[in-house]
Amino acid sequence: MDDKINNPPHYTRHPSGIECIQVTEHFNFNLGNAIKYIWRCGLKGDELEDLKKARWYIDREIRKREEEVDQVIERIRRGLEQSRRGEITELDLETLLPEDEVIALDDQRPELCPGCGLILSASCLDCGVCKSCHISHPPSHEFK
Repeated sequence: MDDKINNPPHYTRHPSGIECIQVTEHFNFNLGNAIKYIWRCGLKGDELEDLKKARWYIDREIRKREEEVDQVIERIRRGLEQSRRGEITELDLETLLPEDEVIALDDQRPELCPGCGLILSASCLDCGVCKSCHISHPPSHEFK
């Protein structure tokens, strides 16, 4: 008898033998859902519908990342304009970025993502997921 709640058949039919959730839980929401729909493409219903749903989540993630980049560029532009006008004399990350995006330093040494090697922001350290590569890592208290 199939257990459609705890072990749905369309999530476990992959030739690798692993469940979809074992992969998707290491990604953010949008990418995890895209992977889920690609993983089960044709196993549960209409293949084209699954692929269109995956594309919808990928497009959503692209828009989100483009908006994040645009916001950072706008904050930097505003900071440079304020500096030129003499409104601020020192440009630093705290002037340009919200507190949760300022790099978290421990003894002046940044924590690096074990997945991509980039410096982890304070919010990455708190949530346990790198904003750059979206790979899970130990929370900051486990680095010490």
